[in-house]
Amino acid sequence: MLPAWAVGLVVLVMALGSIGLGVGGPVAPFLALVGVLDAWGPVLLASVWMLGAAGLGLACSGLWRGSERWWIGAAVGPGLMLSLWHLFAMLGLMGAVVAWGLVFVGLAGLVWSVWTGRGERVRPSGWSLLLLPGTALLLVASASPPGWLWDTEFGGYDTLSYHLQLPNEWIRDGAVRPYEHNVYSYLPGYLEAAYAQLGVMSAAPAEGLGLAAGDGWRAISTQMLHAWFALLGAALVWRVVRRVGVDRGMDERVASAAGMIGGAFVLSTPWVIVTGSMSYNEMGVVAFFAGAMLACVDRGLGAGVRGALVGAMVGFACGCKPTAMLFAAPVAAACLLGLTGGRGRWIACGAGAIAGTITLAPWLVRNAIAGGNPVFPQFSGVFGRAHWSEEQVARYAAGHSFDGGLIDRVLMLASPIGDASRGFTHTQWGLAAPVLVFAIVLLLARREFRIWGVMLGAGVLVSLVLWMFATHLQSRFLLPLVVPAGVGLGLGLVVVAIARGVGGLPASGSSREDTRQRPVPLGAIWIAAAIVLVQAGVSVWNFARQRGGEPNAMLLAGVGMFTGESLRDEWALLPPAERREARLQLSPEAFVNLTLPDGETVYLLGDATPLYFRPPVLYHTTWDASPLGELVRKSPDDPAAWVAGLRAIGVRFVLVNPGEVYRLSERDGWYDPAVTLATIESLLEHTPPPLRVWTTPAGQPMRLLIDLGRSGEGREP
Repeated sequence: MLPAWAVGLVVLVMALGSIGLGVGGPVAPFLALVGVLDAWGPVLLASVWMLGAAGLGLACSGLWRGSERWWIGAAVGPGLMLSLWHLFAMLGLMGAVVAWGLVFVGLAGLVWSVWTGRGERVRPSGWSLLLLPGTALLLVASASPPGWLWDTEFGGYDTLSYHLQLPNEWIRDGAVRPYEHNVYSYLPGYLEAAYAQLGVMSAAPAEGLGLAAGDGWRAISTQMLHAWFALLGAALVWRVVRRVGVDRGMDERVASAAGMIGGAFVLSTPWVIVTGSMSYNEMGVVAFFAGAMLACVDRGLGAGVRGALVGAMVGFACGCKPTAMLFAAPVAAACLLGLTGGRGRWIACGAGAIAGTITLAPWLVRNAIAGGNPVFPQFSGVFGRAHWSEEQVARYAAGHSFDGGLIDRVLMLASPIGDASRGFTHTQWGLAAPVLVFAIVLLLARREFRIWGVMLGAGVLVSLVLWMFATHLQSRFLLPLVVPAGVGLGLGLVVVAIARGVGGLPASGSSREDTRQRPVPLGAIWIAAAIVLVQAGVSVWNFARQRGGEPNAMLLAGVGMFTGESLRDEWALLPPAERREARLQLSPEAFVNLTLPDGETVYLLGDATPLYFRPPVLYHTTWDASPLGELVRKSPDDPAAWVAGLRAIGVRFVLVNPGEVYRLSERDGWYDPAVTLATIESLLEHTPPPLRVWTTPAGQPMRLLIDLGRSGEGREP
């Protein structure tokens, strides 16, 4: 099976990597393979981290009993790694000794577990081949530079703004801490801290481009790590379904096949491919959510231990993304209550609450110390607004709420009449919504599985209500529900198999006579497999239409083309006349990095994506205080004072994005209200002509680079 898996993976990588590569002919698949194989360093670094993390959990798995303790340990381990590293980093212990020390301890635990035979031998079946499309697509997409793929994420805007930018700043400062210029640093950031750990392990420079330095392989490694969490989540869904089937007396091979199909469905869902191939945090939620469900179905666990494991993993999920409390906790809680009998339910709930609080305690303490509000920027009216003004709190609340009525919210969730970018109508859900609904109905229809229909149905319903009334109705927020969708699909197959009589699935190479006395629900299994393939097909279609049909256009060029680092040697050799001509072809990031004087601060006005700019860079997120806005309020009608004020805080250059200022300030009302297009026009009237203007295809200014210093001081006259 392994040779077939390897061959299939290579073939799919070559095929998917050839889409929009920019190179035609028979050589394209081989160049695509070279482009992906060039990421072997990032894959290795991410794999070492994940193996070490799993080893931490395996070393601790002796603390509980149960038939799934090995796999539960593999789920708990990454959570322990995230929590421990975050705690050490919060205390300023971010050196290589600590970063590698945690990994080496985990690797030792992994070796010890394998050596002592505590692990379980995994015997892959032919149904595991259904994992290939999702795995190959994750690998290819993760090998492209951050900021290139996925139009629904605006080319990875959040990655460039904080998912990778914050790790760079933490590496620079030697500690995980909140920043007043980036409100997202007040989120738990457990996975973002892990990205910083990868940077420390790989000796990322504390000054300069950090994770994006050189050819940017460290930045790629963070995407590979997130993809690993997606694979872990799919594997844990497989184990959930398999465990339920085996406990119902089903042949292990049929139960395993059903679970594998459920896991493959999760991995093939377009939203999983989109977020899993970026340096986001959703896949941490998916993996820990699935791990919590696995702990719920393990009958060998005592009530207190089960509750503690479920609570800890929900806490780990919230440490990755706080909205896990809305979209993972309800289903996990329903399963915990439904599968734990008698007084044990209250013991389990109490243990879960304690464990979950412990996992999140470092974040809560960090925020409380920094701003007095442990969950800032949430509940500012209860715990305080930290360093924000009332106006900032109001802007943030307006940008994270929905003003429509009940009907509008329902339409956003499930009707094509509403906004197609919201809820389950988004194309990146594929078949997930109908599969989830059908599975719950099927489980409710069978008496012996009704409890599962009630648990999944109730938990999902609570999550949907919370989505409609406690969020600003973004489709991606619902992503954790792909876990009950995968579990539901797998359990649906278990229901069909039991309805037909507990059957055995023919082993590879066996004859029909081997199983003719034992009915096999192959029809249902093949239908479910077809659903997985359709889901994978939607993911491939979504990938193929990125960047105007050229999703792999930057696969060979890499991060260095964004930062200009891949051009630096050639740039130094260009004659002055050719260099002046070449400047017109440079992106804003490459222009700043290659042509401006070292050590001069560039202020991003309108943009909040500094990842690819060489520091020092002054920026702030949409919701945070604007340096220019503060100056405008102090001197409303004196642009010369604005320029002097910017120079006083060390700003030499200003890179203006007029389109973003208009969108955020005048159209949406989310930006500092003192910074408008009129403000920029006044600023331009009191500064020298822009050094460089980047225009849209229609000729409109897209970026303007202003020099606030004396004309001619730049490296390029």
